[in-house]
Amino acid sequence: MLISQDKLFAYLEDLTTLQAYSGWRNSATEGETEALDYVAGTLGDFAHLQSLGLELERQRFHVFLATEIWESRLLLTVDGQESEVPTNAIAGNRHEIEQALRFDSDGALNDADRNPLQVTGSLLVLRSADDILDRLEQDDVEGKIVLLEYNAVDPAAQDPGTGARIITALVQEDIAGLVLVTDGG
Repeated sequence: MLISQDKLFAYLEDLTTLQAYSGWRNSATEGETEALDYVAGTLGDFAHLQSLGLELERQRFHVFLATEIWESRLLLTVDGQESEVPTNAIAGNRHEIEQALRFDSDGALNDADRNPLQVTGSLLVLRSADDILDRLEQDDVEGKIVLLEYNAVDPAAQDPGTGARIITALVQEDIAGLVLVTDGG
């Protein structure tokens, strides 16, 4: 049985449109359930597989921790003009509950309630580790939304643990929000 390249890409396009607004599709989320339903429905339509005696079986299993990202948006206002910037949310740490709760707007585990968090504030652009250290020494990051160049905390570009220490220091200074900026590539 052959599947055309066009059909294969159409399947991938269908899968990527499922909950495209909610960032990466994490395990044990509604987006994953929708994707599994789609795959099961698609495989169920392959009569040839059924004629060979193959059956579709869905297995259930437990996961330690899941992060449901309902929506991630970044609206910037410059000179009175508001623009939406493409963005993805970061999922919480899947191995440490305390860290995962930092990414949950209500701090409640195992709920599927939509309870968005909205933050408004002035921006502070930080481009390097030196930039960050200077600002922390001046104590002027509190309450600001920090736009941080990802290279300043990228584990591939910095010594191990440097990025985590920088982000922890910013969070401890009670910043209002943190946006990691990449070049989009």
